[in-house]
Order: sequence, then structure tokens, then C-alpha cells
Amino acid sequence: MFALPSHNIQGEYMKPAEYLISTMGGVRPTARALGRAPSTVSKWRKSRKEGGTGGQIPTMLQPKILKLAAKKKLPITARDLIYGRVRKKSKSKK
Repeated sequence: MFALPSHNIQGEYMKPAEYLISTMGGVRPTARALGRAPSTVSKWRKSRKEGGTGGQIPTMLQPKILKLAAKKKLPITARDLIYGRVRKKSKSKK
């Protein structure tokens, strides 16, 4: 499995499913866009022990997601769907 070097992380690491769901606006909008039940999409975030995918996105859906992301101009890449992404920390206003 892919491991991120902790000394280079400048933000919050998000597993592929978490990043996709966050970028798409939540479980329900993601499910609607992909033609899946919300319960199916929410299982992607659960651990394998809990009956989920451990944060992975089913391979068969990845091409559809990439086409959808391009159409909607969303910042989702093939790499994001496999490895996840580090969300940069937002600069807080003091």
C-alpha cells in the first residue's frame, strides 16, 4: 500500500473516498452523480473491518468519476482516486 512520508505533509491527508466525497459536496451528491445509493458511497469511507472499502474507490467507477470531474471542472485526478490527497492547511485569519 502507498504510504505518505510524514515529514512532507503540509496539511490533512484524505483517503481517496474521503477526498472524492468532500470534493463532490457530500455523500448524497456523490451518490447521485454516480448513480449509486448513498449507503454504498458511505461504505467507501468505512474500514474493511466495518464492511467498507477502507477508503478506496471501486476501480470500475474511476473512469466515470474522472469524466464527471472533467465535465464539472473538479480538482480530481486519477492519482487522487488511487492514493488520496493532502489538503493544504488553510491560512487562518488572526
